[in-house]
Amino acid sequence: MPRTRLTAACLAVLMTTAAAPAIAQTFQSTPVVTDASQAPLALPRAQPTIPAPQDKPYPGVIQYRADITDLDRRIINVSQTIPVASPGPLTLLYPKFLPGNHAATGPIQLLSGLTVTANGQRIEWLRDTLDPYAFHLDIPAGVTSIDVQFQQLTQPDASNWRVLMTPAMVNLQWEKAILYPAGYFTRQIPIQMTVKYPAGWTASGAVPAKVAGSTYTYDKTNYEILVDSPIIAGRYFKRWPLSPRVNLDVYADTPDELNATPAQIDAHKRLVDQAVKTFGAQHYDNYTFLLGISDQIGGI
Repeated sequence: MPRTRLTAACLAVLMTTAAAPAIAQTFQSTPVVTDASQAPLALPRAQPTIPAPQDKPYPGVIQYRADITDLDRRIINVSQTIPVASPGPLTLLYPKFLPGNHAATGPIQLLSGLTVTANGQRIEWLRDTLDPYAFHLDIPAGVTSIDVQFQQLTQPDASNWRVLMTPAMVNLQWEKAILYPAGYFTRQIPIQMTVKYPAGWTASGAVPAKVAGSTYTYDKTNYEILVDSPIIAGRYFKRWPLSPRVNLDVYADTPDELNATPAQIDAHKRLVDQAVKTFGAQHYDNYTFLLGISDQIGGI
């Protein structure tokens, strides 16, 4: 059986859109309602505005925590502590336009159980009626940060979306499991991330991390870098140094699939050598190829 290989160099997603059915239309005259008793019982409420992004620093560092130990149900549990500068309106956004995509393909349908609290009290949110990727809040006086909790419901099969979580491996793409405050360029929003993996797992990605058991505490970065820094984690892992600056990190469904031949590794080493000769420079301190070998994780 051919193996599915995924790399983090190009994290694109495929969606299938069904053709819209044809609709037969008929027209008839409708009398004008003049009796006030037959008028609508409620008028549409005023639509909150979504602040336009500005190139200014966000006031504070967002703490992001993800727990991916629920392998049976394939659910990623997320909590975020988001500082707020003042009371009043605040809009949280779910990423709509994803890297490598050319349409609004952010899988908002996979976000579930959104709850917002502050100082132990629940803050109700209002979903934007025109943009379903936006959630409006009214921050009470005296609140300096809000706690946001939700779940990313990953797919058990590839019927609607690619599989990214199995009992042996996970491919984390942060733009699919994150919210951020509107009104700021994402490169101006600092964030620090902590991820709890299943016991015995290893994780690889671009953002450096300190490891304590199965918990990885990543260095502070910003949203723009984070969504461009996917992670592969899993039970079966092996690393091959390709050069003093470049590593090949491989994850697989089973341990025997990590038995690469010397010729296969030498081919990857030559890839690095030829890239240096082609470009004439190495514009990185270190570089890690992320490779997953799997019949279960969705291919990209």
